[in-house]
Amino acid sequence: QNTGADITLVSHTTEDENTGSNVVIETAENGLILDITEKPVAYEGMKVSMGVYLMEKDAFVECVRYAYEHGGQSFLLDGIIRRAANYTMFAYAHDGYMAHVDSMSTYYRANMEILDPSVWEELFMGERPIYTKIKDGVPVQYKDTAKVENSLIANGCVIRGEVENSILFRGVTVGRGVKIRNSIIMQKCDIQNGALVENVICDKNVVITADKWLKGAMEYPLVICKNATI
Repeated sequence: QNTGADITLVSHTTEDENTGSNVVIETAENGLILDITEKPVAYEGMKVSMGVYLMEKDAFVECVRYAYEHGGQSFLLDGIIRRAANYTMFAYAHDGYMAHVDSMSTYYRANMEILDPSVWEELFMGERPIYTKIKDGVPVQYKDTAKVENSLIANGCVIRGEVENSILFRGVTVGRGVKIRNSIIMQKCDIQNGALVENVICDKNVVITADKWLKGAMEYPLVICKNATI
């Protein structure tokens, strides 16, 4: 409203190198977008779009209609980037935490970053907190043999083994002698006695049977599909 922009993009200045699909923008000092391009990598200090676009309904409909009528399939590429000269576009800078998630490895990295108290406090407890659907359940049960460090564990879990630098969704069971490190364990997984799970993403309802060892790499986590039994 203050700038009279047809389209406002929410942007972020990168703090490190981001690979994948990046919408890089160049702006004037007042935030007016001078150029907008799609690049496979964004280097430190570049301004990138966060995929949030504010515009009037008529402008949105016009973007979609033009792209469709001219054989386009991408709202961003065909409706905005290729027609940038037709709009007055400004960038709104977001200076808080931002994660670029467009692959399994970046999804894993973003989840590991949330274990940093400064990150999860900003996201979930800050001025614009994130609210999620409530699932009432019993609190986590930490048995006598449990050992947990720097982890986020949802309600309904039963912990008898070790959990370190990991995220456990609701209803996960961790058996005796289990070691879980740097992993994401989704809803109602069962990690049975003596298993070792490191740098792993388990989808829902996975069963890791007793004494199995699963290990991925920090940059390439091992992914276990939903309902699998290992």
